[in-house]
Amino acid sequence: MQIVEHQPTRPIPVPVLFTDDPASSPAAMARYLRRTSGDAAFCFARAMHEDAAWANADWGAYWADVMRLV
Repeated sequence: MQIVEHQPTRPIPVPVLFTDDPASSPAAMARYLRRTSGDAAFCFARAMHEDAAWANADWGAYWADVMRLV
């Protein structure tokens, strides 16, 4: 029989907020949409606003800010 020794591992630090994460802020989402969608970025943001604004005022405000920034 072998003796197994377990070493505790150190936790890997995970950043709480990714600055490049599109969901982190309207400005990050606007940058992401401009980079990935080009001219369609505003249309996408407007469609998301129209579909989301009725469900939650904060979500609607988020997409309104994205539209303004795109």
